[in-house]
Amino acid sequence: MQNSKLIGFEALIRCHSPQFGCISPDKFIPHAEESGQIVELGGWIFQQVLLDLKRFLQYGLKDIVVSINVSAVQIAKTDIFNQIMTLVEKLEIPTRCIKLELTETALIQNPKVIAKVFDAFQREGVEIWVDDFGTGFCFFKLIT
Repeated sequence: MQNSKLIGFEALIRCHSPQFGCISPDKFIPHAEESGQIVELGGWIFQQVLLDLKRFLQYGLKDIVVSINVSAVQIAKTDIFNQIMTLVEKLEIPTRCIKLELTETALIQNPKVIAKVFDAFQREGVEIWVDDFGTGFCFFKLIT
C-alpha cells in the first residue's frame, strides 16, 4: 500500500446460481470434495490461474506471487505435484511465483502423504502455507 506495488494475489473461485444467488466457498467446496468433483474443478483452477499468472509475468509483473488453495482430496486422489509442475514447466513460470495453501484440517486427515507431496513442492521452490480455506485467514508458512 505504501508504494502502490502489486506483489501478489489469491486465486478465488465463486459459485453463482440462478436459483440461489452467490454461494460461499465454505458451502460449495465441501460438497465438491465429498462428491469428488473437486478433482476436476481443482485441475481447471490450476490451469486457469497459471495461465493468468503467465500473462501477468508477460506484462512485466516479475515479482508477483499467486496463492492457490489445495484440497486434501486433490492430494489424495491425484498426482497434484506432477499436475502442477507440468503446467509450471510448460508455461515457463518461476516456482517462486506460486504459493499453495492447505487447510489445517487437511493436515490432520493424511499428514504423511501431505508432508511427502509438500516436501516435493518445497524442493522445487513452491511455498506452502496453512490456511483456513475460504475464510480469508492465513495462519503460517509450513517449513519442513
